[in-house]
Order: sequence, then structure tokens, then C-alpha cells
Amino acid sequence: MILGFLINRQNLSGGCRPWAVELPNGCIFESAIFSRQYVRRFNRFSRFNNFNIKPNISNKTTTGNKIFLSLGQQITNVNIMKKYFTILFALIAYTSISQDSLYYPVDIVYNEVAKEYYVSNWADTIPGYILKLDSIGEIQNVFVTGLTYPGGLCLIDNILYVDDNSDLYNGSLPSYLKGYDINTGEQILNVQISSNGTYLDLMDTDNNGFLYIGDTEKQKIYKFNLETYEISDFMTDLNNPYGVFYDYISDRIIYTSSSSSISYLRAVNTDGTGDEAIFYTTGYLEGIAMAENGDFFVSSWGTPDGAWGNEPVYKSSHNLDWKLVLSADNNRPYGMAIGKDNHLAVCNWGANEIKFYDLSLYSVNENLANNKVKLYPNPSNGKFKIELEDIASNNVEIFIFDLPGRLVYSESVNIYSNELNKELRLSLKTGAYIVKIKDGMNIYTKKLMIN
Repeated sequence: MILGFLINRQNLSGGCRPWAVELPNGCIFESAIFSRQYVRRFNRFSRFNNFNIKPNISNKTTTGNKIFLSLGQQITNVNIMKKYFTILFALIAYTSISQDSLYYPVDIVYNEVAKEYYVSNWADTIPGYILKLDSIGEIQNVFVTGLTYPGGLCLIDNILYVDDNSDLYNGSLPSYLKGYDINTGEQILNVQISSNGTYLDLMDTDNNGFLYIGDTEKQKIYKFNLETYEISDFMTDLNNPYGVFYDYISDRIIYTSSSSSISYLRAVNTDGTGDEAIFYTTGYLEGIAMAENGDFFVSSWGTPDGAWGNEPVYKSSHNLDWKLVLSADNNRPYGMAIGKDNHLAVCNWGANEIKFYDLSLYSVNENLANNKVKLYPNPSNGKFKIELEDIASNNVEIFIFDLPGRLVYSESVNIYSNELNKELRLSLKTGAYIVKIKDGMNIYTKKLMIN
């Protein structure tokens, strides 16, 4: 065969990305050495095709972007093949990752009583584990070690439940539901959910004694009785139910139906009836979170070509009849949770980090802006006007925040009449912003879209 190598490194803050090997015709060379992380990434996009790859050992690199090496010759001798693989992996610098750092975080939950987070880390070259973080996201300690491929988390009272997969996609090993007492760290539950060919993703509870667990390998959602440990098929014949969430306001289960083209959120009653699509967008949908006022937040990752980065988290109403891009700079956003002071925590699996968003900046009600503030054109290319009548003070302050809550612009404007008429010409990245105008004791908030 004629071999070529596509060596692709994704940039990672605080860590490194594994390398991948691909044949020039797009097929994967079965005997290549892959990292576990690349196998999962590739299988999520190739599972609809006829590819099947499994890892042998893990490798990492610290330098380089994209390199294409064409050996340009027929390789029929095993020794020659070994020679080229030796040269290839001589280029790779190995790194070690300890369990006291975020390492492919999959899901996150928040303990309201103790004001702390728990994060499942899928890991790569080391066993999976769960970290405990404080209320501002600082790592406190390692809560659980010795897991394999931990996925979804669910915290009920003092018990932290975790999906632990023994194998990757297209594997043959079972998956388990495990439970740990958050006060003592003692494991109190270890139940096999499925015997083989399974991959458990996110899960949630209906607060009535049941867990709902997505299986994106067998394309179903399990219903697990926490009292009897009985496991039943809640929904079957699905399409990548990466995310499962219980909407306690409407007493319904919301789950993802994801594909590389169009993905949906679907809602179903807790008895399995009334299944319907309620939201759709491009990209794979996964994480789902809900604020106290009922607003939804949904993470989306991936494109048809499998590109990483610049992936959105959406905000929508409880009816899911509109969507706003809360943030577009995520890297494989998976599980999410709303924590202290109404901050949304988003697992960025592809960047080994948790991103936090202050949701108070996004709870904008245009009607409450009193129509006194005019902001136009909106959307804008960065040139826009702000108008405000009946000003109460002789000085008005203008603040513009990006969605993560960073101040990107501020100005104090002296007023010589009773109205503000200010034109701004700003160089801002494409996306959504929050404009706050402070007129004495009055504060007005408007959304600004930059295209």
C-alpha cells in the first residue's frame, strides 16, 4: 500500500494534543498507533461510515500544526514499515498529565449546599477520575480515581453518580453506573448497565427515584430505578442521545438527537409518551442546562468536516422558540451546570478547561429597557449609535461586555442637554454583546449583535 500520514495537533492551553495517522485516501490504517482521545473523536464522526479503529498505546505532541508526509512507495516489507513508524514517532514528544488537572472534562455538577463542583475527566494516558472544584472553579482535590472512561454525572443528595465506560465506541466491554458518597468518598454503587457494545454519555434524574442515561452506542436511553436497581429501556432507536436532561418545570425529559447536519432537542413525558422535536440547529448537541427562570442553555460541537474550536453554547427561552449564541469560542463543549451566583459552567473537552459565564449579563428583557434607549443599526459591523432621552444626570457611562462578562469598552460621556446621542466605531469580534448604560441611578441594558 502507499502510505501517507496526516499529523494533526490541536492547540491546547496547559496541555498537549495527541497525533493521528490517516491514509491519503481518507481511510484509517488499522495498525497505526492512536491515542484514546483521537479514537473517540474520530469514531463520533465516522460511526456512520465503515470505519472501526481501536487504540494500542497513547501518544502526545507538543509542537507543530499540520504536516503531510507521503512515503510515495509501495511498502510490502514489515521491517520497512517499522522503520517509517519509528521515524514518525521519533518526532513525537511525550508528556505526562497528572490527575490534579483538568484532562478532557466531560460533565460537571454543582453542589449547592457545599458550594462546590464535581467534574468527570475522561483522561487519555491515565485512568479517568473526578475532580472537586470550589465555587469559583479552582481545583481542590481529586475526589475519585481509578475510573476508565467516565462520562455523565448526577448529584442526588449526598450521592454522586457517574457513568463509567470500560471501552470506546465499537468496543466489546460493559459500562457501569457507579455511586460515591461525597462526604466520605466511599463507593456505594457499582451496577452494570449494559454488557457490551455500549457507551454511556450524560444523564439526569427526575427527582422521583429514577435516572435517565443516554447510550450513544446502542442509541437508547435507559431508565434506572435507584431503589430497586432495575434497568429498563426508556427510549430506543435514537440518534446519538449525547445529552439527557430533566425539565422539572414542565415535568419532561429533554434529550438530544444529534447528527453532523441537523440536530434536535426532543421532549418526552416521563412515562415515555408524547415524543416531539422542540429545537433544532446545526452541529452535534450535547449539554443541556436550565436556569431558575426556565431559560435553557445548550452546547453544540462539531461540523461536518470534524473541525474543532469556535463552537457555540446557545441560550433559549423555556419554550425553545428562539436561540441566542451565548458564546462561540468553545472547544468541544459537553456537559454544563449552573453554579454559584448564577454562573454557567461549561466543560470544554477539547481545551481541557471549564468556562464560566455570568448569566446575569444575559438576562436582558428588551421591554424593561423602557424603549428609552435606541441602539441602531443592530446587528452592526461595529459602527452604531446609542440614543437616550430624558437623562437624569449630567454624565452617562457606557459599558460593553462580551458574553463571558469581560469588559471590552467603556466611556464616560458628559451631557450638556437632556439626551444622549453617541456614535461608536468599534472593532469587535463577530458575536453577541451586552451594552449597559448608566444614567445616575438608572441602568439600561441592550443586546448588541456584531456581524
